[in-house]
Amino acid sequence: SARRGLRSRFVHQLQQAAMGASHGLAAPVLEKHAEDGRSETLRFGASSMQGWRPKQEDAHVVIPKLDQDAARALFCVFDGHGGEEVAQLAAQRLPELLRADACFAGHGSTPDQLADALARANFQIDTYVASAEGQAELRRILNAAAGAAGRRGRPLPA
Repeated sequence: SARRGLRSRFVHQLQQAAMGASHGLAAPVLEKHAEDGRSETLRFGASSMQGWRPKQEDAHVVIPKLDQDAARALFCVFDGHGGEEVAQLAAQRLPELLRADACFAGHGSTPDQLADALARANFQIDTYVASAEGQAELRRILNAAAGAAGRRGRPLPA
C-alpha cells in the first residue's frame, strides 16, 4: 500500500509536469478573480483561475436579474477549449438572444420552454460563429485581446 501511494504520487507529478510542458508553464497560474453579489431573490459568487493555460480562455456571465421577472437569473461558464474568442462572443451574445426569444420573454414560460429557448440561443451562436460576420467579430475579439495584452505584431488575417 505504501508502494501504491508512492506510485500514485509519481503519476500525479508526471501528469502535472506534462500539463505545464504542453503549455510552456512551469507551474499553474493560481491567481483567482472573484465576484459576488445579490439580487432581490438570491446571493451569488463566481470565481475563475487561469491554471496551466498561457492565458485565461474561459468567460462567464453573471446576471442575477435577467429581465423584469426577479426570479430569472443567468449564470453561465463558457470554456474556451483552446481559445478565448468564442467563449467571449458567447458570453456577450447569449443574454441578448435569450431576451429576444419569444418563449423566454413570456412570463408564463414553462421550464421546458426556457430550456428550448436556451438551446435555440446556443444554436444561433453556433450559426453566427460559422458565418462571415461571426468570423469577423471573432477576429476583432482576438485583435483586441492581443492589443490589450500589449503584444506587437500584425493583426490576425481576415
